[in-house]
Amino acid sequence: MSVRGSLGHLPPLKGYADRVEVIGGAARQGRPEGPMVLGVDAGSTTTKAILLDPATRGVVASHYTRTNGDPIAAVQECLHSLAGQVGSGPISLVGTTGSARELAGAYLGTEHVYNEISAQAAGANHFAPDVDTIFEIGGQDSKYIYLRNGLPIDYAMNNACSAGTGSFLEESAQSDLGVGVSAIADLALAAPAPVQFKATCAAFINSEIRLAQQEGHSRDNIVAGLVYAIARNYLNRVKGTRGVGRKVFLQGGVALNRAVGHAFAHSVGRQIIIPGNPELLGALGVALLALQRSGQVCSAHAVTRPTRLRDGTCGELAGETSALRGLPALAAREMKLVGRFTCGACKLACSIERFEVAGRRFPFGGRCSLYENVWKRKSRTAPAPDLVEERAKLLFGSAAQPSAKPGRDAPGSLARPITAIPQGALPPVSPLQNAKLKVQGFLSSSLLRPPVSPRDVQPSIGLPRALTTHSLFPLYSTFFSALDFKVVLSNVDPRGELKAYSGFCFPAQIAHGALLDLSERKVGRVFLPHIVRMPQENACRDSYLCPVTQAGPYFLAKAFPSLLFLSPVLDFTYGYEACSALVEMGVRELGKPREQAGLAWAAAVGAQKEVERALGELGRKALAEAVRVGKPAILLAGRSYNAFTAEASQSVAKKLSSMGVAVIPADCLAPVGEGSTVWHAANQILNAVALAKQHPNLFLLCISNFSCTIDAFTHAMLAAKLGSKPYLILEIDAHTADAGVQTRLEAFLDIVTNYRETQARPLRGVSGAVARAPFTACRLVSGGQVIRSNGEQAPLKDPRVKIYFPNFSPQHAQAFAMAARWLGLHPGGLAPLDRGQLERGLQHTSGRECLPLSICIGQLLHISQHRQPGELAGFYMIRGGAPCVSESYMGYFERFIDEQRLEEVFLLHPDADNNYLGFGAGALAQYLSPAIAVADILVEIEQVLRVVGAPGALGRLEGEWPRFAAAAGTLALFHAGLPEFIARLAALPRTRGALACARVVVTGDFFTRFSSFFMEGVAERYAEQGIILKPVDLGDLLLYGAYNGVAQAASSWGLKPGGLALARACLRMLQPDGKDYLRQWASYQAERWYDQHYRDLFRQTGLLVAGPNEVASLFEKAAQHVSPALYGETIPTVGKGLEAEREGYDGIIIIGPFNCLPYRISEAILKPLSLQRGMPVLAYESDGYPVSPSFLRQVDVHIQQVLERAAKRGSGGGEGIEPVTNRGV
Repeated sequence: MSVRGSLGHLPPLKGYADRVEVIGGAARQGRPEGPMVLGVDAGSTTTKAILLDPATRGVVASHYTRTNGDPIAAVQECLHSLAGQVGSGPISLVGTTGSARELAGAYLGTEHVYNEISAQAAGANHFAPDVDTIFEIGGQDSKYIYLRNGLPIDYAMNNACSAGTGSFLEESAQSDLGVGVSAIADLALAAPAPVQFKATCAAFINSEIRLAQQEGHSRDNIVAGLVYAIARNYLNRVKGTRGVGRKVFLQGGVALNRAVGHAFAHSVGRQIIIPGNPELLGALGVALLALQRSGQVCSAHAVTRPTRLRDGTCGELAGETSALRGLPALAAREMKLVGRFTCGACKLACSIERFEVAGRRFPFGGRCSLYENVWKRKSRTAPAPDLVEERAKLLFGSAAQPSAKPGRDAPGSLARPITAIPQGALPPVSPLQNAKLKVQGFLSSSLLRPPVSPRDVQPSIGLPRALTTHSLFPLYSTFFSALDFKVVLSNVDPRGELKAYSGFCFPAQIAHGALLDLSERKVGRVFLPHIVRMPQENACRDSYLCPVTQAGPYFLAKAFPSLLFLSPVLDFTYGYEACSALVEMGVRELGKPREQAGLAWAAAVGAQKEVERALGELGRKALAEAVRVGKPAILLAGRSYNAFTAEASQSVAKKLSSMGVAVIPADCLAPVGEGSTVWHAANQILNAVALAKQHPNLFLLCISNFSCTIDAFTHAMLAAKLGSKPYLILEIDAHTADAGVQTRLEAFLDIVTNYRETQARPLRGVSGAVARAPFTACRLVSGGQVIRSNGEQAPLKDPRVKIYFPNFSPQHAQAFAMAARWLGLHPGGLAPLDRGQLERGLQHTSGRECLPLSICIGQLLHISQHRQPGELAGFYMIRGGAPCVSESYMGYFERFIDEQRLEEVFLLHPDADNNYLGFGAGALAQYLSPAIAVADILVEIEQVLRVVGAPGALGRLEGEWPRFAAAAGTLALFHAGLPEFIARLAALPRTRGALACARVVVTGDFFTRFSSFFMEGVAERYAEQGIILKPVDLGDLLLYGAYNGVAQAASSWGLKPGGLALARACLRMLQPDGKDYLRQWASYQAERWYDQHYRDLFRQTGLLVAGPNEVASLFEKAAQHVSPALYGETIPTVGKGLEAEREGYDGIIIIGPFNCLPYRISEAILKPLSLQRGMPVLAYESDGYPVSPSFLRQVDVHIQQVLERAAKRGSGGGEGIEPVTNRGV
């Protein structure tokens, strides 16, 4: 297959030399007469050390070396080198920073251990007190720091992504190009046309380098492209939407590559200042911090007594310190591991190592600061109450129980205990403790109790310690206990994620681990409900749970087919009492008497409410106390299953409370206003935001997880709501390092302290902020009227008003424009669908949102930039229904237009509030439905012609359609010209019949399944092998929406759509429910008519391979595996996949945009089902960039499977085939 030039070019880097300033470092001075200060930056990739004269703050000596995975050896090398430079001068003070700062500090015996944010800021401030922005790039960590009055008040660090770090540049250049790190700068600055690589992910950069080589790009241009990529990756992934100040420092080891500074100058449009020896600023900064915070120039010898620990051991500190010790003596030390023990201070049961250095023994490790204070020889900080642990005790340890078993009330009788609460309710114990508990359990059950006959064995119900169990355990456990079941709360098996059929978020991986644990414990049944909404405690838009949490019982059932699931659909919108689904489950599935089930449910609701009351009281008291004391306190927000569990949060609350910082769980706080989103957890987060804004000493910390799209939309609101007040977002997954979390927490606390200081005194050297002129966005109101920014009104049909549509498929965008003209509107030009719009959008988003948002943002900016004078540009905004996050697009875009001050740009979306743009629902459907149906058909014909069209046929199609659409100025002209248009298509030359070819259905997200932009080069690969790709129609989604309304209306009567429901509706046609059913039924039948009518017309072309969309059939098929209560594209995607064989397809492609939650759910359900049916399936999560060679190899495997199945079609063959997937983006 021929390779098209898909990689663009960027300006030469050397053109930005005038925007890069390199300032010289202070001249090295000679060794002072007195003692010196040692600063050590022990990083993950390199280790740096400097000697500082405390009197002059001048650098005496320095050393820079590779860490090579052994921080202590690297520190020793630094010490030997420094000794070689200055001799055996005495050291009075030691400071350490970097990712291995704790280990290095313990080795050197210093208490001056500071996070990298503070150290880097201090180093920069030493050179320029007015620096306000720092870009620091190290080997594996990158940091953004914003300063005010010389103090850091905001910061960000890279998470797991290495795309904006030195390792990205070094490894990329070396692996495929053979370019060493020292040669990168010269090559890059000499490059005439740097390659434009993607700016979002390092995972496939090697594939892109090979693609660039195949396209003939020179080595210097490729290297220069990598330099550009590290800058853009840093700005997108680390800095994000945070601001850039007036004076920007670039520091860290990567700044030694002067070409990187040029790339930043291009990307931020600011002067970039690179200080002398930028790689040493962390070591310099931590030495200065040690001086500043010690309050003295030289420290005296200190004697420290052994510290008695909670486990009864001693720290065995010998009184030796680093004060006034010579460099050779420091370097000669060895750090020996002399033992390990398990800490019993709390239930985390951390494994602690005991080291010995120069006769000094000390414990090291743990998730809190208990042992850190020992080796630092500091008095232990008084811990704050751990309210997250208190929350867990209330939720799991005090689950309310009925006073007597329902139906058997007896005075003084005891409730049946819930088993496994001590083991599973709180964080997991160590293996040693676990073994001890098992032995104790065996002894108590075997020796202290009489034998139990098999007939007396109590049936069990397993509860996975995951997802909603962390909110509703009292509800679940009380209900089943009252029904005489033994409740077994799982542990979490870390191998569980290997069972997943899609790349889920960390909480979903934990859920897999919990189910694996229950599976291996042979639990009889597992209770995992589908909870649609949580109770609405206050006024809010809605209270949905995220789609992954809702769909948990469906994709987990596919991962664990041997388990028997109880998965009722629960909707708690109107409170727990109003939901009777568990009572029905108890009767129908568990065989319990209705009276007993009802009493059990009443007891469960009472238990849950009592625990929630106690949690609310806990939050109320904690909030009042924090406000009274006035010290900084943290509002910990997130989801119950990530923010408040040790396994998902890296014990953030425990770490902070051990440092004396009060942490208040956000879900224990009473609402202070109306919930502005449709998401339950998002409303809780924004409630914490409101409280943080209300109280000066409260600060927000959000726990999130990679690929949580809902959090991405929620977090996008935080900066605007909190203003300059700092907050912290921690993204955690299974591979998050504990040290990285600790660094971020320490830095955040420093930022909070600095912020409070700056709020208490006037800004230095700032005359006052310049007030921005007020801005009022253009907007659409009811009646089809547009109100301009100046208050003037213009009707939607005014020629000055141009309507633009998101371009996810040229055929559909052109069809929408044609329908707009039929309505009397004036469509604008076609917005481009290319990488330029994607990258422009990524510059204004976090990159964590789903892909369509970034593309639409880029297209909106393009439209605004190219708007004609006097033009009012209306952008048709996609708006799906929850739980899909497209529901949040409208609000996101409204904020974006305000923040970017886009003049004369407005959004339009037809809904009941604006009477469907002033046209009415019926009229709008009358014009849009034909346009969508024809666009779907043209997409299908295009794919067919790729395979069967003679040379030139595809080009003729691409010319015929735009001409026809332009000529069809009205719906009447459209219908009048349709026969001739169809005849021209029928005359297109072809080489064979379409129905004889192998066919693959492309299902998944509508935004990505039509255009080759999202799987560049893939359609051609299938076409070369004679395989037709058939994207599922957009009309299929409209039919689903209409049929879902019919199904919901019928279900309210306990019926399915059909004759009985229709008959009942006719009998009740004067009642609201009857009217609603008939309206929904008429809408569905109208959509079916449009679909079948136009397909019948175009079948004359001989270029169609699919029949009308039978959405009722796919709806019912999908409903066997996922409840229709999960509204959105999961149902039609799964249903179409299950119908693929019946409809004559030989394979399935599931495609979705990056970070699309319904796509991942669909993949996890449909993939194992397709495997069972022997249907070849390929899954691809598109990030909008060229597909990787590794995925193309998967495509080739899928093609072979499809051809083999097509050859066997009708012969009774079709054994199981291993599915193909591409989880990475």
